[in-house]
Amino acid sequence: MSRIRFQAKLNGRLLLVGNWPRAMLITLLYLLPMGGLTLLEQGVRKVVGVPQSAGAGLMDALPNIAVPSLIISIVFSVALFLFTAPLQAGQAEWYWKLSERKETPLGEVFGWYGSPVLYAKSILLQLHILWRMALWGLALYAVPGALWAIYAFALGGADTVLAGFLLISGVVLWVCASIALALIAMRYFAARYLLVEDSSRKTNDCVRMAARYSKGFRWEIIKFQLSFILWWLLCSLLFPLLYVMPYYNASAAVFARHIIFTQRAKERQPAQAGADEPPVPPEA
Repeated sequence: MSRIRFQAKLNGRLLLVGNWPRAMLITLLYLLPMGGLTLLEQGVRKVVGVPQSAGAGLMDALPNIAVPSLIISIVFSVALFLFTAPLQAGQAEWYWKLSERKETPLGEVFGWYGSPVLYAKSILLQLHILWRMALWGLALYAVPGALWAIYAFALGGADTVLAGFLLISGVVLWVCASIALALIAMRYFAARYLLVEDSSRKTNDCVRMAARYSKGFRWEIIKFQLSFILWWLLCSLLFPLLYVMPYYNASAAVFARHIIFTQRAKERQPAQAGADEPPVPPEA
């Protein structure tokens, strides 16, 4: 099965042959507004005199958790989410059709803004996934969080054997919880592609179908994601990003297509086998 992700990446590159200029332009259309919102947030912070960092020196690395700063961060985070969700759906649809070898006009990337129903669905799909991930996160991090709370507040961070045990146990459980959460996140890898394949589907159905289709592929999906880590590290410059994002999106569409149609074929087999069997005679 390990050849699946290599084949998906190979096919993704092949699909981009002759489509690189449009794919790079789509990437720019996605990145530039995000950069614009970031600059606008910084401008608002300068006007109202609310810095993003907590202070000077080493504190510069810490976020400012003052109420005005939090309000500004929340407002611009929501604005960014409302803007990018339809654009992500439009990108996914463009690459999905590319995996079908269909010629798609560049303007269709913005098609999910033109319909209130499609716009709402692009938002709801991500909210469904975020809600599920938040619940899983609360459940998985509850125990390590409780251990750290006991260490910090009940024991006051004292240097004792019990405190050390709680601290180390919390770290180990936190790592295990993070791995488990990453595996759970892979359940929803194909959700966006299921929506763009048939936009009449309910978003909740797309999420459930994606979770069902991901069974047997979760480790492969994780390995697929990890195989792009070095590529993402190269994205500190703009030009590698214009290569990596189209490469990843095309490969992900091919990979999701393989998962979806493989699982559908498996689900149809029992039904077809049952249809071929002779009817059971009634009992006497």
